[in-house]
Amino acid sequence: MRNIFLAGITLFAPFILTAQTGSSFSVTPSSAWRVDSIDAEWNIFEQTKFFVQGDTLINSLNYFRLYKSGVAYYDSPFWYNNVYVGAIRESDNKIYYLKKDRTTEAWLYDFNLDVGDTIKAAIATGQTILSIDTLPGGRRIFNYDLGHYTMGFLIEGIGTNGGLLSGGTSYIPWHSGQCACQLICYAENGELVYQNTTGLGSNCDIVHPGHQYTIQPTARWRVNREINNDTLLDYARYQYYISGDTSIDSHHYFKLSKKNNELTRTGTGEYTCVLNEDKYMGAIRDRDNKFYFIPDGSENEELLYDFTLEKGEKNNARIYKDETVFDVDTLMDNRKVIYLGNDRWNEIIIAGIGSVNDFLDEKQPYTWLTCYSENDVPVYHHPGEYDCELKLSDATFPVCNTINILPDYWSGKTGKYLELVLCFQLPREHPLAPSLSGYEISRSDYTFRIDLYYDDANQVVTGQAVTIGIIADTVPLGVLEEGFYKVECSANMVHTAGLCDTTFDAVRFDQYFRLWQNPYEAIKDISDQEINVFPVPSDGRISIRLTNTDRIVTCAEVFNLSGIRVFYKDIESARSIDLDLSHLAKGMYILKINGPSGDSVRKIIIE
Repeated sequence: MRNIFLAGITLFAPFILTAQTGSSFSVTPSSAWRVDSIDAEWNIFEQTKFFVQGDTLINSLNYFRLYKSGVAYYDSPFWYNNVYVGAIRESDNKIYYLKKDRTTEAWLYDFNLDVGDTIKAAIATGQTILSIDTLPGGRRIFNYDLGHYTMGFLIEGIGTNGGLLSGGTSYIPWHSGQCACQLICYAENGELVYQNTTGLGSNCDIVHPGHQYTIQPTARWRVNREINNDTLLDYARYQYYISGDTSIDSHHYFKLSKKNNELTRTGTGEYTCVLNEDKYMGAIRDRDNKFYFIPDGSENEELLYDFTLEKGEKNNARIYKDETVFDVDTLMDNRKVIYLGNDRWNEIIIAGIGSVNDFLDEKQPYTWLTCYSENDVPVYHHPGEYDCELKLSDATFPVCNTINILPDYWSGKTGKYLELVLCFQLPREHPLAPSLSGYEISRSDYTFRIDLYYDDANQVVTGQAVTIGIIADTVPLGVLEEGFYKVECSANMVHTAGLCDTTFDAVRFDQYFRLWQNPYEAIKDISDQEINVFPVPSDGRISIRLTNTDRIVTCAEVFNLSGIRVFYKDIESARSIDLDLSHLAKGMYILKINGPSGDSVRKIIIE
């Protein structure tokens, strides 16, 4: 089983109780802990949600009643629901637990700790606090005994990384019967408060294994596509969503729509920018754990997804049609995960969600589902992606507001070009593919300044919603001499309203590059023996050592073979420097070392 996401459905409404006092972070009437039990091979064999439901008075002390629901995976899934576990209370930043059918309470946690203190409470008793971290919001994490077998930590007001009722561990001995508990998340009022890095989702609920996932009127699928290589550029940020319902042939359907912003450069170097608002894609419905779809312009319904498939069966639905099911798994809220094809990595569909790539077109390359939500709550999200809304910022692609120097290699006879990709904020009513009305170039020996203008006549931005318009242009610079150059670019929009013109800077950015007629000759000409650079090749970690004690280095620069500076670091008069260039792509680069005695250049290779 794979820890990918949590469901977004609240199973139990919180009871209104009086909060207990004395702690910075108290147990609340809506507290919920999501815990996985794992074996020595890190397989999940039980998933449990502990939750507070009501309060009670025991021995004149006020307690919260603690319950659990979950599913155990043995020969077949075993589901349990609303099982009473015991009672818990909090006092003076400590948590006490009275187990079901017991008369004596246990002191579970003490969060009044400092570095060096020994834990005296039952959970992690005897361990020494080695360090204390603080989470956003102020909760403290107490790290104890970072040894190989018992690495753990306490989370203030929550418990350990092993959950509420068990100690944390980061290692399970490879022996039969060994197991451990892992806290996946902690929530209050259905809102995520703490999340383990292995848990992805919005709350801590578990859904019955036999639950069928139907299309929700608030469903939203956020998708990204990113292709950028030497011959093709294709970026897209888009969102499928339910935009209402309709009736077709006496069947109830939902309307599926799409918003998208795309930037494409073809093999011939031409750019296209597409922006679609509320584009109708077709009608979709669910029945018997399957999705059916009528594409826009068609009258024929097709089977889009079949979530009833089992291992070894052939898929007859449109998405990944004719593929055989390689394996079937279960996710954290018991949604079924179906692996098609011949591995677990490429062709994946999730019950009630669809493909983890594009929802309607599995043939789109370099495309992935970043987030799926219901009622604006993420149900599934790709690691590192949490927002399911398509925002204005999503329309700015990595290539926006950049300058590329063309051609890549310079012979000294051909002219250079600047390929500019600009992203403008425009009024919603503006044409979808704006173009530049012109540009101006002013130059000095080492600097270009390019001002690009866009005429936004008779459009008033104030008070209007804006969207992104992408403009791409290629600006000729002519034949350049060997040397170091800086390009400054400011893109302006001119707004005309009546007799008043308003011009303002919409985008401003710059780029540095250096031209050599022959990079290898340049290396040979200006290198010197008093500077040692190693290793070559390297993994990106470069050391610079000066053998002459009278010399110093004040800065280091790295250029690719197109002459574009990709790294810069100021150095305070050092003779021994270590650079971390591991973020750069593999290949050959030029390292320029600057100092009062002059410049030196070395060829470096990152493998």
